[in-house]
Amino acid sequence: MKGPAYDFPRWPAWELFRTHFRRYGLKAIYKSFRYTIRRPFSRALIARHAPRGRGVEVGVGSQSIAPLGRTYLSDAHAGHAGQTSLARLRADAWKLPFESGSLAFVLSEHVLEHIANPLRALREWHRVLEPGGALLLFLPHPARCFDRNRERTTLAHVIEDERAGVDDADPTHLPEWLERVVGPGLAPQYADLAPEAMLSTGSIHYHVWGPEQMVELLEHAGFEIRETHETVPDRNDSFAVVARRKVS
Repeated sequence: MKGPAYDFPRWPAWELFRTHFRRYGLKAIYKSFRYTIRRPFSRALIARHAPRGRGVEVGVGSQSIAPLGRTYLSDAHAGHAGQTSLARLRADAWKLPFESGSLAFVLSEHVLEHIANPLRALREWHRVLEPGGALLLFLPHPARCFDRNRERTTLAHVIEDERAGVDDADPTHLPEWLERVVGPGLAPQYADLAPEAMLSTGSIHYHVWGPEQMVELLEHAGFEIRETHETVPDRNDSFAVVARRKVS
């Protein structure tokens, strides 16, 4: 057994329909149809770098662009920003229940910035990937989201967070987030959350990166960069980086 017990859906489109029906009722038909045509660039990027084998989506949230029939959908939280997670596997990003070298890909969309100790998570994702396995990251671009007033996180900062062993309850990142994002009203979806709840629900963006900073971070974590995209045509607030675990 290379992963936890998990019932992969035989018909992923039907599984998505059932999930949407429970959440949206009659709107499920529209939601399921929309999935088949949405995010063509992003889904093609995944298909190109992870054409086969099983993988995991870390922090799946309420929607997924993963190949559902061969992807473990995982999340540390039952919901986020008022949306129920699709996850059928509960796991922290830095403690995945997979054997080393057992997965063909790791997919993460707008998740790494919600982790106080990103190097700890990246080392775990590197561990579970097979040699040559793909890491597909979609991240918020600071110039096109509510992080636009914040300084980009340096590699030295992230290395220090790992050295200090910070976790998601660490409050040292909170004042800057409150001053630069919540205070000016740039993220109204979090306005009613108490500061401590922003930490416990994974709502805060602990760190801010652009493509250059992310490439530097991934290389430090031992990955080999395959592609970078300053913009994601079907998700305008994002940039994308594809890396892989090196083949020795």
